[in-house]
Amino acid sequence: MNDNIVEVIPGIFGEIKPERCMISSLAKKSRVYTNKRLRVNGEWKTITIHRLVLGNSLGRSIKPEYFVRPTCDVGKCINFNHLWEGFRLKNSQDRLRKEGAKNVGSTSVPKPQEKLRGREVIPSIRGEIQPKGCIICTLAKRSDGYSVKGTKVNGKTKSFYPHRLVIEDKLGRLIKPGYFACHSCADRGCVNTDDLWEGTPADNCRDAKRKKPFCFCSGPDRS
Repeated sequence: MNDNIVEVIPGIFGEIKPERCMISSLAKKSRVYTNKRLRVNGEWKTITIHRLVLGNSLGRSIKPEYFVRPTCDVGKCINFNHLWEGFRLKNSQDRLRKEGAKNVGSTSVPKPQEKLRGREVIPSIRGEIQPKGCIICTLAKRSDGYSVKGTKVNGKTKSFYPHRLVIEDKLGRLIKPGYFACHSCADRGCVNTDDLWEGTPADNCRDAKRKKPFCFCSGPDRS
C-alpha cells in the first residue's frame, strides 16, 4: 500500500497531501463531498464521509441540523483536524467571510446587484429599522404576525422562525429544547437581537401578562 494512504477510521482510507489534507480514497468523482452508504437501524442511508470522520473523532453523531465544514476549504478532505461542526448560519458566515477575503484586491468589475430592502441582521435575514428600535423582518408574515423562512436541511425543505435563527446566532448555539425565542418588544416580526431573549413557556407567559395584564397567554410568543 502507498505510504501516503492511511486508514482515517475503520474502512475509510485517505491519501495524505502536502498541506496535511487527507483526500478520501472514495473521492474519484467530480462532486465536492464524498458519500458512503451504510446500514443504520436496518435501513440503508447515504452519509457524507467527513461527517462520519468527525463524528468518530468526537465520539458521537453530528446533530442532524448541523453542518460539517473543512477549515482547509478542500471539500474532499477527511482529516479530522481540519473538520468542524456548526449551525448552518455559522457555516454560511464562514463561507462568506472567506469569499470576501478572496475578493480583496480584485481588479475585476463587480457585478451589479439588486438593491435589497433593510439591513442584514444575519446572512439571509434582513429587517427594516423602526423608530422605536425594532428591526422588522422583511420576509412575508403569516396571519399570526410571524415570518417563516424555508431552508434546505439534508435535502429537505424545513421552515424556521427568523427571530429564532437570529437569537441562536447571537447565543452561538441552538435554543434549549422546550424554550421560546421571546420578544421583549412584543412585536412578533422583530429580529433585533436586543429585543430577543431565551425563556421557558412560563417565562414567556409571565412576560406577556406583565405587558398586558388581562392576557391569558392564549397565543404565546412562539419560537
